[in-house]
Amino acid sequence: GGGEDTLVYDTADLTKVDGGLGEDTLILTGAGVEFDLLATSGSVYAGIEVVVLSGSGANMLLLSKVAIKDLSEETN
Repeated sequence: GGGEDTLVYDTADLTKVDGGLGEDTLILTGAGVEFDLLATSGSVYAGIEVVVLSGSGANMLLLSKVAIKDLSEETN
């Protein structure tokens, strides 16, 4: 993206999803969704500054300090 983008997580995402410049948001919707940043941060998802867990069920976000750093090009 070229600005402040809103992206919706899809379990079928296999190629690079890059928010680019600006404050970009990745939204997890649905029920029972597991988003594993440990496995995908930097390799599939990049340029993401905000992750929103929403939906109708127990969604899960797996992360680490390194995965968070790799997810965004920002350093703060």
